Amino acid sequence: MSIDERKIEEFIYELPQESDIEGMAWEHICVNIADIFPNKFYDISYSYVRKLEEVLVHYDVVIFMARKAICFFKALLLNGVITNEYSCEVYSSRILSYNVWDELSGKIVALVDDVVIHGSSVNDARQILLKHGIIADIYISAWMDNDFEKDERGQNLSDLREDLQEPFVYLDETDIYSYANYITRYIEASMLPYNIDQPTVLVEYGSEELDDFLHEHRLTDITSTVQKKYGIENKVIHYSGEILRPILGRVNINLDEICIKLRIFHDLDSHQLMIFPIILFPIISAKTIDHIYSYIQTEKLDEFIWNENKAVIEENRTKVLIYAVNHYILSRFLWCERVHGRDFKYVWVDSNEKILFSKSLLNSDYVKNTLIEKISDLQMPYKLEQKTQVRQLFFNEYLGAAYVMIFGDINCSEGEKQSFLMQKEI
Repeated sequence: MSIDERKIEEFIYELPQESDIEGMAWEHICVNIADIFPNKFYDISYSYVRKLEEVLVHYDVVIFMARKAICFFKALLLNGVITNEYSCEVYSSRILSYNVWDELSGKIVALVDDVVIHGSSVNDARQILLKHGIIADIYISAWMDNDFEKDERGQNLSDLREDLQEPFVYLDETDIYSYANYITRYIEASMLPYNIDQPTVLVEYGSEELDDFLHEHRLTDITSTVQKKYGIENKVIHYSGEILRPILGRVNINLDEICIKLRIFHDLDSHQLMIFPIILFPIISAKTIDHIYSYIQTEKLDEFIWNENKAVIEENRTKVLIYAVNHYILSRFLWCERVHGRDFKYVWVDSNEKILFSKSLLNSDYVKNTLIEKISDLQMPYKLEQKTQVRQLFFNEYLGAAYVMIFGDINCSEGEKQSFLMQKEI
């Protein structure tokens, strides 16, 4: 049956509500701590895990520092190293820039980081919590051995050191960076994304549908050495910013400067794909951000992004905007998969870093009644619909640096950038 003959309306345009990561039918091979962490780093990690299990039981809210600590925790959870027998709320430290204080008021809170180099980030988080009357117990795995009295921003570290809960270790500069690198490898080997907050889905295709998916899409390979070892393919579909013309065509943004990607993790021993979008915007004025934000503005979101610092409000609006567009692109992409006859089932739906506004945006009523209504013209053309020439993939300095930082020794074969039909002027 051709695409034109199919009834487009029969395909539900939405992501299902998020599901618990603990209950998913995960087919990727479990990665043991001993597989990645050698010698003393294994002992440090094992001690950290045992302490985390106690923390998750005894606290109402556990806030992991973004971005590595929250990803490390999820990797430990996925691999069964940490059990899911806890009832506390788990968040990323990114929630601290939002108006979440009613959620945290009266709760017993733990602040957790894995590796502390200078102490600036965890100290900032601690100070924000204290400002709102919340005294959090602080847990870490390792701190770089130094006698610094102040962090990089000149803030006193003595109180922070006194608030640290045992056990943790001091490591010299070489070992602390080595340990951090092993944590990153563990996250990679676990087939987890390591980026800012965005919607993430795990879907399962049939054998023929998966073959068709891999054949029809132009996929750029950025699989790292660690991922290859654990049977993971890490691929990217690149899109032109032109797909955002229906919603951004009248605002002061150069669409050619917007980078849109769908990252795809594929366990080669299964038919499962983990898919999540990434959007990188150029520098945008506050006026433009406010205009775009008006597309998805609700009273609840306005209340949530409030901060006494106006600059933080603008930053929060940007984050919410990017998350909403990410959510739309991902759900539209999966909707188009069904339109093209590649059916699948949802295994897991989540947000990479658990932030409260992501829970709101993943609510199906909000997606159907607000987001779709306001940006429903967005198109996701496919290979068989393309009419323009295919251009070679170009990594600018920012993207190149990001890939190297995250993946280390990547093996990026020469790829192609996804091209699109020109959209109508609006």
